[in-house]
Amino acid sequence: MKRLLYIGLLLILGSCSSFSSRTGEKPLVFVSIPPQVWFMEQLAGEEFQVEVMVGPGENPATYEPRPRQLQKLSRAKAFFAIGVPFEEAWMPRIKELLPRMKVYDVSAGIPKQPVDDFRTLMGGSPEKEDSHGHGHLDPHIWLSPELGKQMAENMAVALAHIDPEGESRYKERLALLLEDLTQLQKEVRYILGQGEKAPFAVFHPSWGYFCREFGLEQIPIEVRGKEPAPRELQAILDYLKERGVKTVMIQKEFSRHAAVRIAQALNGEVVTLDPLGSDYPALLKEAARAAAGKAGE
Repeated sequence: MKRLLYIGLLLILGSCSSFSSRTGEKPLVFVSIPPQVWFMEQLAGEEFQVEVMVGPGENPATYEPRPRQLQKLSRAKAFFAIGVPFEEAWMPRIKELLPRMKVYDVSAGIPKQPVDDFRTLMGGSPEKEDSHGHGHLDPHIWLSPELGKQMAENMAVALAHIDPEGESRYKERLALLLEDLTQLQKEVRYILGQGEKAPFAVFHPSWGYFCREFGLEQIPIEVRGKEPAPRELQAILDYLKERGVKTVMIQKEFSRHAAVRIAQALNGEVVTLDPLGSDYPALLKEAARAAAGKAGE
């Protein structure tokens, strides 16, 4: 499938000229995931048209670009990568075919931490790579607003590189965005202070950086990137009960069936959160409410 798409990409881009644009169009930039759109809107204002590669409900681990997106990409000034798995397969090809398009890594300078896994939590050997293609390092840096500040700084520098005449505007907007992120941190801490910061269970361990920043603990139910086998599940349930876990967080694209069974065994609740949500402040505040046992309030 990837080979066919690559051939399609060659045909599509062969008929387009990089940076071609229609008269009166704003310069086009691409980002990988929806949370980056929120950051870009705060920084770029009305100067750029922003397109996202992986849309709502799609999985950045298994995503493959659509032909229409690739055609738009041929007109883009820049691509803002963030380190999600699909980039590993596609960015080298895109760079090869669009050498004039700038590619900026918004995660530059941000140290990554290992992906949480129940097997390693219990002292097992980590796998070289899970079924989501994450390898050892967790790509979900945007779920920490402190790391979000570093992302914002990288994005502002990149925008100034693309549009040197607008550098002062991007610096001003960056200063405002950093203030907003500091305020968001305060709001998240306030929400967490209204409840008990008990450990919570997750199927896919997306919330490691969020937990690290706010003193929380996620306990992954996945084993090697997959749903646990029955024997593994019983060991996980025993551990969750021992730790007093009452909240099971899942993502929209994951099945609720297994999560509901686990929550029932814990006399707890299932909370659906989307780590790729486009409303960044609302996403983190909802995650804080879930972690504090206040989901939906």
